[in-house]
Amino acid sequence: MSSRTTRSALLAIVALFVAGLLWLSLRPPAASTQNQTSSDASQRDGGALVDPVRLPEPTRQNLAMDSDAAGDAARGEQGQVIARASWGSGPDQLGHSRPQEANPEAPMSHILGPDGTIHVLDQVNRRIQRFSRDGRLLGSTPVSLLGAQDVALGRDGSYVLMDRLADRRIAIVGQDGRERASLSITGEHIERTGNVTGVFVDGDQVLVEREHGPLVRVGDTNGRAAEPREEVPGRPTRDGRAWITAGITDAAAGRLYINAVARPSREHMFTRELRVAMNARTLVMLDSDARGTLYLGALGVARSAVSTAPIAGDAAAPEREQVLLMCIDGTTGRIKGQATLPPNTSADEAFREFAVPDEGGVIYAVRNDQGVEFRRYDCR
Repeated sequence: MSSRTTRSALLAIVALFVAGLLWLSLRPPAASTQNQTSSDASQRDGGALVDPVRLPEPTRQNLAMDSDAAGDAARGEQGQVIARASWGSGPDQLGHSRPQEANPEAPMSHILGPDGTIHVLDQVNRRIQRFSRDGRLLGSTPVSLLGAQDVALGRDGSYVLMDRLADRRIAIVGQDGRERASLSITGEHIERTGNVTGVFVDGDQVLVEREHGPLVRVGDTNGRAAEPREEVPGRPTRDGRAWITAGITDAAAGRLYINAVARPSREHMFTRELRVAMNARTLVMLDSDARGTLYLGALGVARSAVSTAPIAGDAAAPEREQVLLMCIDGTTGRIKGQATLPPNTSADEAFREFAVPDEGGVIYAVRNDQGVEFRRYDCR
């Protein structure tokens, strides 16, 4: 081999060596190094060893989806407005009374028909107003009772109206306003009408609730009085499986309970304690849908707002009330979901602010200075 050839070979070897050094200095870190770093961080945080998940870079499409989701959440907190009515005595309005020496009154109660029609007891104007699912006024039915406070709907479309303080009776009224029959509230199991907290229809049976506890059969929707007047252990569920009751055991600790008794056997199904992060002041609803889901609503103040102490010399921050709506499995009593709703903060006297459609969810009568909005919420 000549000296020229030897020098060429040496130069080639040197060039290959330099290129190798440059490749080693410029190549990215090995994948195993990245995984080890993530694993070490996970161990330091007390978590399990998991493969790191890389989020995609934000794009216009992703940002639009995030914006829509935020809008949906905001709309969910406000509820979907089904119908609204302003205060007044006009054809499509609802009465609102604020006497100087008595409790202010708004519509006392509302119920839903099988087709979703909203029937509103407008006792100030002595009538029942009917609104469609899209908010149109469908008609009006006059009410002859002096102090109607609650209403239920018979299977034939008749109204079962309860007046516990003035006329002290139950009237069965057709949608034409004609009174078909009347039932007495007082009798066996009920001595004082002021202790009655609701009227219910179960098939063709009319029941009244005593102090948010047991119910008493007082007759049927044809006006026949019950003999004897049977007492049942709670409100009938829409699916016909149970009678249910609920209550507060420790308001400050947020301890509630719900109880179910099977029908017709009257065997105990469950008693479930429910703990909520609020000072629960009162229960505002207990109802069910046709599929067996139970709905329980509690009005109170969130635990964080209750426990926050004001700084010395500062005015105490006003407590912010809220309504916690819980959807509960009708066979086990376990919570399936929950939602936070705005409270009605006015002093208007009302009897039934929530109604449940057969398909589920709730229609909530939310009052303000201008009138009432009937909003749909769900917690399933």
